[in-house]
Amino acid sequence: MPARLPEPNSDEGVWGSLLNEYLRTSHNEDGTLKDGTVTEATIQQGGLPQTSIAGLYAALTAKADNSALAAKADTTALTAGLAGKANTTHPHAAGDITTGTVATARLGSGTANNTTFLRGDNTWATPPSSGGSSTLDGLTDVDTSGVSNGDALVYSGTSWIAAAVSQSGPSVPANNSIVDAQINTSANIAQSKINGLGTALAAKADATALAAKANSSDVTTALAGKADTTHNHNASAINAGVIGVARLGTGTPSASNYLRGDGSWAAVSGGSGPVAAADITDSTTTGVALMTAASQTAARTAIGAGTGNGNVTGTGVTAITKITQAAYNDLATKVSTTLYVIVG
Repeated sequence: MPARLPEPNSDEGVWGSLLNEYLRTSHNEDGTLKDGTVTEATIQQGGLPQTSIAGLYAALTAKADNSALAAKADTTALTAGLAGKANTTHPHAAGDITTGTVATARLGSGTANNTTFLRGDNTWATPPSSGGSSTLDGLTDVDTSGVSNGDALVYSGTSWIAAAVSQSGPSVPANNSIVDAQINTSANIAQSKINGLGTALAAKADATALAAKANSSDVTTALAGKADTTHNHNASAINAGVIGVARLGTGTPSASNYLRGDGSWAAVSGGSGPVAAADITDSTTTGVALMTAASQTAARTAIGAGTGNGNVTGTGVTAITKITQAAYNDLATKVSTTLYVIVG
């Protein structure tokens, strides 16, 4: 038979039993709601603050506003440049710390000194002189003053205190008394039941859109030290290869022309190759005759040295030789009594 409320002017002698049986369908023995009791239909539209939903407020806070997308840059052009790079702020595994000593402030809160030790809750504290307490009175967060028979421990927000268990009829749950475990997993609470959730979600950026954007600080780091697409180089920066002739001057470069001082490729004026002695316009008649002499005798005649084989009069020269400048430069030893006539 399903539980029911006692009827007025009836159920004499069993009124209390019926009421307790009815209350136990949704309440624990201490008067709190049983887990899974609250369904979506019992929650008023907009009646739950965002902070009451586990993880919801933190998830919303961690999301960027839509306006943040405008300050982001497209990552397509940065993918190659940022490959393998770490963000300016990034985590490290403990194994990555291979040198130095971690500061005590990074290990826990409280005051670290020679009388405190790091507790398992990341707190620097003085260890107790003996083991833990085996009684409620020995616990630092339990106050048993004024306790009476039948009382239960109730958490006040800062400590556990003794309180009488109410035996009255059903009542409206107190503010902040419903915990996550008491909400049925099939309740499927609509977003409209969460106060301000729709407005908060509308102001948040989609995760996919945000992932396609880069932080401006990452863009700055990636572009640091990079050259513009169009830029100049100092001549000393060219340290390999051969510069193409088209980059050296105007005109048509070929095997028959040379780079002129005005930056043009042109043939050298005046021709090329050996020059005949007769074509040297600033030479005297004697000079031309000397350079064109076919023998030593003809050379002596040209300079008025006679026809003998002795010394050239007054000079100490005993021989005259026609020779090119290149051959003259290659002579290992030059004879002091020989007159060398450079002919080309």
